[in-house]
This record gives sequence, C-alpha cells and structure tokens, in this order.
Amino acid sequence: MGARYCEVALPVPLRTTFTYAVPAELASVQLVGSRVVVPFRNRSMVGVGLAVTERAPEAASLKRMREIVEVLDPAPALPAPLVELGRWVSNYYLAPIGETFRGMLPPAVEVRQEREWRITAAGRAYLERNEAESDFDHDSESEPGGTEDAEDAHSGNGGGLAFLRAFAGDPRALRGPRVRKLPGGEAAAEGLLRRGYLEASEVTRRRRARAQKIVAWNPTAAAPSPGTAEERVWQTLTATRGPLPLPALLKAAEASRAVVARLEKQGRLIIWEEPLTAEEDPWETDFTPPANVLN
Repeated sequence: MGARYCEVALPVPLRTTFTYAVPAELASVQLVGSRVVVPFRNRSMVGVGLAVTERAPEAASLKRMREIVEVLDPAPALPAPLVELGRWVSNYYLAPIGETFRGMLPPAVEVRQEREWRITAAGRAYLERNEAESDFDHDSESEPGGTEDAEDAHSGNGGGLAFLRAFAGDPRALRGPRVRKLPGGEAAAEGLLRRGYLEASEVTRRRRARAQKIVAWNPTAAAPSPGTAEERVWQTLTATRGPLPLPALLKAAEASRAVVARLEKQGRLIIWEEPLTAEEDPWETDFTPPANVLN
C-alpha cells in the first residue's frame, strides 16, 4: 500500500481543511468521521478526518507535511451521512468547517504535547564508570584524560553525573516539569542528549475536560417556607434565572453549599454536570439569558 494522506477539519476560524500524512501503524484504521490528534503550529489539536487519498500533494507542501499522531475513536464518531451534512452546513452558512464539526461532536478532549526524556545505554555506562567518584568536578580536572568529564562540569549540564542519577533512579521517563527542577534544567538535558546519554521523544497526553455542576429546581417539589435560604434558592432557580452553575447559584441566592446539599437530599433540586471550557463560561461575566421571542 502506498502513502496515504488525510484531510482533517480543525477547530480554527478558517474555512479550509488541512492535510496530514497517515503513518503506517494507522493504515488499517477508519479515519473518515473519526477524531484525530494532529500537530498544528506549536501545539496538538483534535480534528475530524474528512477524506483519505493516496494522491500526494504538491512537492512544496509534501516537504512540510506532518503526520497524524493518534486516533481517539475505535469507531468513527460521525458516520458518512453526518460528515456530508457537516460539509453542507459549513458551505451553506459560510462557517469555518472545523468549528462546524466541533459543534457536532461531544466536548473537545484537551490534549497537550510533552517531551519525555530517558537515559540511554551509553548514559548508564557512563554513569557506572564514574559512580565511584565523590567529587566529579575535582576528579574531571585533576585526572589525566578527563576532558569529557571537564566538559560536563563547565558546559552548564548541572554536573552531568548528578543529572543522570535522577534518570537512573527512576525507571519511568521523566517529563518536562520534573526535568526543569533538576540542576541545569532542560538545557542540561539537551547537552546530554547531544552526547547520546539521554534520548527524547514527543508524546501526546489527554486531560479530562473540566466540568461544572448545574443546579435546577425540581418542578414537582413544593416551594419552601418564606424568609429562608431555601426560598432564596427556589426564587433564584424559578422566578429569577433558571438552572445555574453551582457557584453562580450560591452567589445569587446568598446560600451555602449545605443548603444546596440539603435540598438535593430532599429531592427538591436536580443537579447534573456539564463540561466547562474557560472561553465558553458566560456566567463569569454576569450573563443573563436573553428572552428571545419566536417569529
């Protein structure tokens, strides 16, 4: 089977798609309609595969082409008719195609790309050769033939041996935040990488989307006694606002979490969770739902 390329819709404000190479390990995976993780500029993004072809793009584009990193769905999240519907909606309403498909899918999975570091066989051998040395800097300068060790001591690599010991003592790969806390940080890691003592790889990690609790008054429950905190919650959720995120309800009704918990236990409140994204949280700006009139 020859090289394959996938047209991907990304949630960016552009009315265009992006082409990515399909790696060999994904050759048998159904990409059309599936959510895929791809590199975009300097970050990872989740998009939707729209079409697969074996026709190579122009030579200039082929040189800069990047590969699909991961497929999130064991089966396509959108069947073929919905993929065609999404294309039609985007074309008819002149909407960005990636944002159109994002609206057709569950809340986006947050992904981030991180660098992982591991000690190599050469690094372990180098560490074992020098493990008996108590003072690396002194020995590297005083012993004949200590040029390699002296380079470690003066290159900003945090002493070389001390840095490698952190990797040797942990069988797992060390990620960026941990490496930055070691002597010399990522600069030291890069120096040891060039010398073959460490190896690095890019990995994509998923984070669970943040969620918020939404509170609504149970329409079958009776109104609480007047002049109580329970009544303020009832008034807020019925006469004033309607269902609210828990923090907004506590502030608007001037009630405590204990009051909400008590009302939920009594069956007077209905509480569920919804995804929360920072860019789509209108309650933080004292948002009031509009009273739209149907025409």
